[in-house]
Amino acid sequence: MKKLIYNLVAVALLATSFSSCESFLEKAPDDRMSVQTLDDVSAVMAETYDKMSTHSGLFFATDNVTLADGVTQSYPILTDLYSWKKIITNEKHQDNPASFWENSYSSIANCNLVLESLRNMNGETRNSDFAKALQAEALIGRAYYHFMILNTFSKRYETATAATDLGIPYTKKLENKLIEKYDRSTVEACYNEIITDYEQGIKLLEANSNSFNTNKYRITIPTAYAIGGRIYLWRNKDQSDNEKSKAYSTKAIAAYGGVVSMKKWSDYALDKRAIIEVKSPEVGWVQTYYTWQLGSYIYQSTNSSYKNITQPSVLGKDLRDNGSGYKLQGDIFLPLNYFIQVGYSGKLSNDLFPLSESVINLVEAKVRLNDLKGAYDDMQNFLVTNHEAPIAFTDKDLIDTFSDVDGKPLTAQEAWIQFILNQRKRQYYYKGLRWYDIHRYQINIEHRLKDGRLLKLNEELPLFAFEIPQFAIINGLKQNY
Repeated sequence: MKKLIYNLVAVALLATSFSSCESFLEKAPDDRMSVQTLDDVSAVMAETYDKMSTHSGLFFATDNVTLADGVTQSYPILTDLYSWKKIITNEKHQDNPASFWENSYSSIANCNLVLESLRNMNGETRNSDFAKALQAEALIGRAYYHFMILNTFSKRYETATAATDLGIPYTKKLENKLIEKYDRSTVEACYNEIITDYEQGIKLLEANSNSFNTNKYRITIPTAYAIGGRIYLWRNKDQSDNEKSKAYSTKAIAAYGGVVSMKKWSDYALDKRAIIEVKSPEVGWVQTYYTWQLGSYIYQSTNSSYKNITQPSVLGKDLRDNGSGYKLQGDIFLPLNYFIQVGYSGKLSNDLFPLSESVINLVEAKVRLNDLKGAYDDMQNFLVTNHEAPIAFTDKDLIDTFSDVDGKPLTAQEAWIQFILNQRKRQYYYKGLRWYDIHRYQINIEHRLKDGRLLKLNEELPLFAFEIPQFAIINGLKQNY
């Protein structure tokens, strides 16, 4: 199977071979390694992260992508994502949500193998600090992967319907049959499992923090807390969720070394490969992956879509416009200042949980808790890294700027939310995270096709979620649409 990668040095797409993981619901992992020692367990845990498919391809389903002028080349899977097709071409392709499903469940299987292996070890080994730290990492990882699949393939959490809305299978045991029977749980039940795993993992982490992983290509202490900030913020069941998001985001920021660890974008050298360095303390959990998304295709990031992100003029010059980038065929624009410098391997790397996300998650949680003064102070910590001083604004500035979003006046709290979404859109422009803001706030965007048709997201994907993979439907899971 061929995978395409983006070479940050040569600005070219290269082909390389890549072996796909076994499909969830297709084959039991009976060839899994024999786990005898804690070093073996750690090796299995490390393998959990060795996946080359991420949610980054969802970039093409967002309003950061548009019809590019002067471009004629197309690519089927990118066209399908842009068109919000329910059945997307080539489920093995790394940019297909189905591939994200498959690789995430493969990671979950590794987490389950770690947990089962630890349970089967003798008491002294099982109760060591290192073993407990590995158990914590596996539980937090299992929670995270289920959480991301849930938010990709299921409806957002809504209190009135979560107990009946279709979730995903929550897998907590190793498959030992060629075909296992799975059912989709509910959104409510999935979140209950996610939070149970996560909270148990955090408790173990905090009791065994000196033995917890420090490799940034795996979950670290800062990113473990950042995951909690995201889980509770995205669920948003009630104000207690916002309080918990606030608490975990605050812990994450402290674990990163505080807001002082965030560099101004202008402090990074204008390296044509990338602007962010792995060794920086603000970098959280790094994942290396392959993608088709950076190429000269008809549905792409353009100069106009990149620049057309409204922001209050009082914020001043945005330093995020100063990074390296490439103008290719027609109107296509590829901003490279969103990627991570990992050397000259030709692979693309992404920071799944940068310090900045915990800061802006903290701002959003405070806004929901109606602490606008606290939100303002924390937003200053975020903005000072990506804008030139002075950076001052009032609630009225935000109301005046964003009140035309829905064609109606906004309250200060509503205007703050629009401002936060706008800043997320710019800060994580090319990372696929915009899709999840669209999902959780049900932002109804439109895409114009080459043939002139105008598609509306709420008509194509009414759940604001993708259809589950066809191989999962064939094996008995109930489909979304």
